[in-house]
Amino acid sequence: MKTNILQGNWLLPLAALGMGAAYFALVFLPNRRAIGELAEQVACKQEAVLRAAEESHALSTTQKEIQRASAYVGAWQSASPHVANLASVFGRIGALARSSHVSTTRLAPQEPLVMARVRRMPVLMGCTGSFSQITSFLQKLEKMPQVMWIDDLRLENPGKDGKAMKCEMTLEIFADNPENSDEIRSSGKPI
Repeated sequence: MKTNILQGNWLLPLAALGMGAAYFALVFLPNRRAIGELAEQVACKQEAVLRAAEESHALSTTQKEIQRASAYVGAWQSASPHVANLASVFGRIGALARSSHVSTTRLAPQEPLVMARVRRMPVLMGCTGSFSQITSFLQKLEKMPQVMWIDDLRLENPGKDGKAMKCEMTLEIFADNPENSDEIRSSGKPI
């Protein structure tokens, strides 16, 4: 009898082990693979959502930069003189010199440097006046709406009285390039 009892004791654990192995092979492993695949899909979609959020932020930042650049270009285009209107800019420079009580000794436009979108017009200018008058004139030049550089500036005090100074400078005035006929001003009119 002892043999029957021992055989029965082994059958129950062996059956439980077999059922566990069958569950493991037929239910757990296939579902584990499916769960792993779903977890990979979820991870990929989460990564895509994070990238989309980053790209959305980058897109809005880029759009703001484009708006600022467009506003700057629009302001420059409205303030920049057309080549045909440079004479009026020279007239305004002369008026600023007179209003600062500076005597203009030379106002000589030089050969322009033509670039892709703008034309750079160097102008040799000479004037005389007191130091405060010349600095007032330079401040007024800087406040003009047209884009210009003072490329070279020399101040001399030729007299012994210390009042009359001589100023020589090269102004670089930037104007629209009329050869770029495809460009349209912000007003919608061709250049």
